[in-house]
Amino acid sequence: MTLCSLRLFLFCLTLSPVSGFVPLPLSAFRRGWRETPQEGRDGRTLLRDLATTAEKETGRETSEPVSEDPGLPSSAGVQWPQPLSFTERLQRTAKFWSVGLPILLAYKVEEAKMAYAKEAGEGLLEEEEETRWNELHEWGSDAMLECIKDLKGYYVKTGQVISTRSDLFPPQYTSKLRCLQDQFEPMPSSLVKAVVSEELLDGGPLSELFRSFEDEPLGSASIAQVHKAVLLDGRPVAVKVQRPGIAPRLLADIGNLKLFATRLRSLLPLDYVKVFTEIEAVLSYELDFLYEAQAAQKVLAAVTHTPGNAPAPAPLDVPQVIPGLVTKRVMVMEFVDGTPLNMLSEEMKRRGVDPDSDESKFAGRAILSALTEAYARMIFGPGFIHGDPHPGNIFVLDGARTALLDCGQVKQLKGEYKRKTAVLILLIQKWTKLSDRIQKAEEAGKEVGALVMRREGVVSELAEAVKRFGVTLTDDKMDTAAAALAIILFGSPDEETALPGGFAPELEIGAGSPIQYVASFPQEMVLLGRATVLIKGIANALNIQWDLADRWARHAREALSHQELMPPWAIQYGRDGKPLTTSDGALLGVGQRGPGNMRGPGERPRLGEVASLSGAWLWGKGVQVGSVFYRLLPLRAQESLKRRALRRELRRQEREEERLRKEEEDIVLGES
Repeated sequence: MTLCSLRLFLFCLTLSPVSGFVPLPLSAFRRGWRETPQEGRDGRTLLRDLATTAEKETGRETSEPVSEDPGLPSSAGVQWPQPLSFTERLQRTAKFWSVGLPILLAYKVEEAKMAYAKEAGEGLLEEEEETRWNELHEWGSDAMLECIKDLKGYYVKTGQVISTRSDLFPPQYTSKLRCLQDQFEPMPSSLVKAVVSEELLDGGPLSELFRSFEDEPLGSASIAQVHKAVLLDGRPVAVKVQRPGIAPRLLADIGNLKLFATRLRSLLPLDYVKVFTEIEAVLSYELDFLYEAQAAQKVLAAVTHTPGNAPAPAPLDVPQVIPGLVTKRVMVMEFVDGTPLNMLSEEMKRRGVDPDSDESKFAGRAILSALTEAYARMIFGPGFIHGDPHPGNIFVLDGARTALLDCGQVKQLKGEYKRKTAVLILLIQKWTKLSDRIQKAEEAGKEVGALVMRREGVVSELAEAVKRFGVTLTDDKMDTAAAALAIILFGSPDEETALPGGFAPELEIGAGSPIQYVASFPQEMVLLGRATVLIKGIANALNIQWDLADRWARHAREALSHQELMPPWAIQYGRDGKPLTTSDGALLGVGQRGPGNMRGPGERPRLGEVASLSGAWLWGKGVQVGSVFYRLLPLRAQESLKRRALRRELRRQEREEERLRKEEEDIVLGES
C-alpha cells in the first residue's frame, strides 16, 4: 500500500457504510414519533432491508399456521429491548476510540517514517514496504475485529460493508471482517409478531391478515429480519420487521462519534465530523420503511422507461410493497421466489448444471443484460439509482429472470452529473474504438501515427471529463491516471490492453493501479463504480467480455439529446397506454386532469385495442397448450429441446450484439 492510497484507505474506513450516498434534506423525514413508554420502546423509526451482506438463507420451505388468540393482543407478555442510557453510549464511544485512534495513529506514524526515510535517501525496497504495510494491516484488522465484536450495533454494520469492499480495502481487513456477516442472532418470533401486530393490526391477532406466518426468518441482519408469510387471499409475501431499539443505538453511536471527532479534529487526517454527519443522515432514511417503499416505486418507474421517457418492458423485477401494508417499522412486500446471486453457483451445482454449459452461459448473459439495461435507464433517465447492488440483493428467478431487491439505499443524481456521465461514457467508447483500429492497423503493418494522435487527444478530453466529475488527484498533471481510471471503471480492458500511462487494468490498491494517484472520489463516482464493479465482476466470473461503455453509449446519446424531462414516476397514462399531454404537448403528472383523450364510460373500444388483446390471449393459450405437450415428452427429449432453444437464443443474442457494435462503431468513427 502506497502513501497516497493509505489516505484513501483511511477515508474509506469511516465512510464505507454509506460510500457514495448523499441524502435528501434531513428535515424532509424528521417527523414525529409515537412512543410506548410502558413497553420500554423509544419510538424512532427503524429498518434497513434484510438483503444485506448479513443475509443468510435458512432453507425453510413450509409455513407455520398463525395461531388464534382472540383474547389477547399479539404483544402480550413480550419483553421489549431497553434503549441505551447516556452512560452506556459514552462507554461505547470511549471503547471505540481507545482502539480506533491507535490504529489511525499507527498508520500516520508509519507513513511519516517511510516518507522521512525516502527524503534521507534510505528508502525501503518496494517488497520491504509491502511487508511493513502487511504487518500493520494484520495488527490493525485484528484489533478492529475484536472491538467490533464487543460493541456490535453500528460498528458491525460498518464491518460488514468493509468485508465486501475488496476493491478498496486490504485483504487482511476484508477476510477477517467477513465473519461479521453471520454475527446477528435472529429476534424471537414472539417479538417479531408483536411488532407486526402493533404496526399493521393495532395490536390484533395476525390471523386477521395472514393465513400463515413462518417463525423461522429467511434472514437476520443488523437492523431487521425478514419472514415469509401468506396473506388471507393466498399471496406469498416477505415481511420485513425492524429490531426494536436498534435505531437509537445506531444513531447514538454516530452522535457520540461526531462529538469525539469534533474534539479531536486537529489530530485526525480528515474532517470526520462531516463524514459522520452524512452517515447519520443516510441512516435516518434507511431506518424509514415509508421512504424505502417510495424508493421502490421510483426504481421500478425508472427501469420501465427509456432515457427519453418512452415506456419499455422492464429488464428485471423490482418487488413492490403491498398497498396499505407498510409503516415506518414494518413492510409487507411481494415475495421473490429465487436464488440470491451469491448462492447461485451452489444452486447450479445442486441442480447438476455445468458452469461451462450453454444453460449457464445463457443465464449469465441474461443477468448481465438485465443489470446493464436497468442501470443504464436509471442513470441516464431520471438519475434515480439503486445504491446497494451487492450479490445478496440480486435474485435469479426461473427462466434466468432477474430481480433487484432492497431500495433502502438510493441516490438521486443531479442533472449535471447525468450529463457528465454520458460524456464520459461516449469518450471511453471512442478511446476503445480507436485502440481497436490501431491494433488492427499495426497487425496489418499500416501507419498508425494519425490514429495515435487522435487517441491521445481523446485521453486529454477523458482526463478533463474525469476532473470535471469531481475526482481530485495527488498530482494535477497525472492526466493519464484519470483517463485510465475511467476506462477501468466503465470500459472492458484486459491484461493485454495498453491503458494510458501504462497502468494495470485493475482497481486494486497497488503500484500499478491508477487509484494510487487519486486523492478523493466524489460520492457520485463511488456510487456508479459500485454498479460497474458488480456487473464487470459477474462478467469476469463467467468469462464473458462485457464492455459497459459500448452498451451504455446509445443511452448516453439519448440522454444528451433531451432536455430535462418529467420523472417517469410522475407521468400520467391513459387507458390506451399512452402518456397524457396538455394542449402544448407537455406531459401531465399524476393527479393532473387530462385533455380528454381517455375513453369515456360509454365509448366503444378501438379496433387496435381489441386486436392487441386478442393476439395476446391467443399467444397465451398457445403457450399453455405447448407446455402441456412439452411435459408429456420423455425427459431426454425435453432436455434436447431445451438445449436447442438455448443455442438458438445465444446465437440470436450474439448476432444482435454484433449488429449493435457495428452501428456504434459507425457512429463513433463518423463523429471522430
